Amino acid sequence: MILLISALFFMQCSKSGTPSNAQEPSTEASTIVRLVNQYRSKVCDCGATPFKAVPQVKWSKRISEVAQAHSEDMARRGKLDHYSANGDGPGARLRKAGYRWSFYTENVAQGNLTPQQVMELWMKSPAHCANIMNDRVNEVGIGHSGTYWTLLFGSEK
Repeated sequence: MILLISALFFMQCSKSGTPSNAQEPSTEASTIVRLVNQYRSKVCDCGATPFKAVPQVKWSKRISEVAQAHSEDMARRGKLDHYSANGDGPGARLRKAGYRWSFYTENVAQGNLTPQQVMELWMKSPAHCANIMNDRVNEVGIGHSGTYWTLLFGSEK
């Protein structure tokens, strides 16, 4: 089994936007949101860096659509990457979807994994764990296609 992971985070100011369109997440996405919020609800050591408990994040349909499209793009190309085939990174992908972010962070992974396994993998990586525990984000979207996973966090102004 191949397991590859990667983390990315950015901060930048942007203009305010509209709230995310709330609908129900898939069972798989619900599981990941629940696990993310369980980790965020307690003190967590991400490598050598301790993080205090932080507020829960809510699932975002709009961010999930961006995350899903990215997972599908990675699966088509057979490449784990934070950048899409056209060179767009997470910030550009969110912006093109109409999400006016003030902060975002992204975890990607590859492997034949369950939601629980991909979360365990991310939590064992200091950079991915730090993204999950980042108190500057308040929304999350999940994408999964084949063996490619995207966990995309954001916050709008």
